[in-house]
Amino acid sequence: WIRLGVFLFEMLPKGFLTGVAGSRWQVAAEGAEIIGPVISRRVIRLGLEDCCAALAADHRQVSLAHLPAKLLFDSPGLLEDGAASEATTAHGGQRRHICGGVLLVCEHPSLREVMLPGALTPQLLRLLIENQEAAGLSE
Repeated sequence: WIRLGVFLFEMLPKGFLTGVAGSRWQVAAEGAEIIGPVISRRVIRLGLEDCCAALAADHRQVSLAHLPAKLLFDSPGLLEDGAASEATTAHGGQRRHICGGVLLVCEHPSLREVMLPGALTPQLLRLLIENQEAAGLSE
């Protein structure tokens, strides 16, 4: 195969969120910085402290309960229809979010934004990057 250019999207890892994700596509790690400025849906913006916690966490995943409460309300496409006005469901007060690929934007007022592929699972936000990338970004 010959490839000219950069992958912008790719399939979620095999077996990951099968039957749960609204879509099987994710932002490709190599294309996140290119496609990030034009994506307007399924974008999660985190402060530097929360991003560093996700990068340092086991398997690069953090519980949604440990992230800012308004996180899922700040971007279109993260909540089921009608869920933006209904923050909870009858199932123990859980947010009704749509599992699948997201673009994670790490923000800091004095640093350049860093864009990373991620995924929402029923309970977690997971970064879809390799260990080496996570270690490099953590430093």
